[in-house]
Amino acid sequence: MTDLSLEYALLRAIRIARSAAPIALRYFRSEHLDVVEKPDEQGPVTVADKAMDAFLREQLGATFPADAIISEEHEARRHAARTWYVDPIDGTQSFVDGSGDFSVMIALFAEGELQLGVVHRPYTAQTFFAQRGVAAFLFEGDAEPSDAELWSAPRLRVSERRGAQSRAIMSASHPCVRCDAFFDQLGVAERRTMGSMGSKICEIARGASDIYLNLSGKPSLWDVAAGELILREAGGHLLNQWGEAVDYGREQTLLGVGVLACNDALRDDALLLLREFA
Repeated sequence: MTDLSLEYALLRAIRIARSAAPIALRYFRSEHLDVVEKPDEQGPVTVADKAMDAFLREQLGATFPADAIISEEHEARRHAARTWYVDPIDGTQSFVDGSGDFSVMIALFAEGELQLGVVHRPYTAQTFFAQRGVAAFLFEGDAEPSDAELWSAPRLRVSERRGAQSRAIMSASHPCVRCDAFFDQLGVAERRTMGSMGSKICEIARGASDIYLNLSGKPSLWDVAAGELILREAGGHLLNQWGEAVDYGREQTLLGVGVLACNDALRDDALLLLREFA
């Protein structure tokens, strides 16, 4: 896969994610938002999730017909050289609650590696994106950017904070007593909450926060793929609770284990504590 083909794929993914935003915003804070709970405590799904999913799969499928597409609403795996992971509305509970902490996430996995990632926040008009081996970027604004404007957007870099100076980011919808205890032992005093797993990971990538822990075992590949590449290209790490990399070529989409995202300065201390803690 050439850099040019990846660049084209990334630019198309950015535009598809951004063009889906009006669909989400049309349903956001609507009085007619039908909400159904998924089985096995997997959270809510709305008519907005389904409309977004249909649009994203149609757009990606038309642009890249040879590729497989796996989304939160359509998990069926089709074997192909390249696989797109899509979360149409990451942070559905926040969306339902009327919080702007939700995002559209798209990632491409090929040749055994994550190749690109896009996390777009419709409510704040922020687009985080990355290409493997290039960099991670943040474009802000409602106006449709040119390719040149996207590539000239500010590059992201994780902070170098650790210990008492570090900042944790936690789920706004799912309080975690064990996570609080973990941060206490790690010496992290400052904590804030946010919806959308991808958004939390991107907050670490931009240096606004430093560490995030999810011990539920419930995240799936589409929850972490886009955010991981953005974080990695910004100098951070996303690993499972045993310090292992996520395998995006696996058949099972549910991770079934805890997930740690952090800057480089906190990585070793966090993993050492997490092995004892878990």
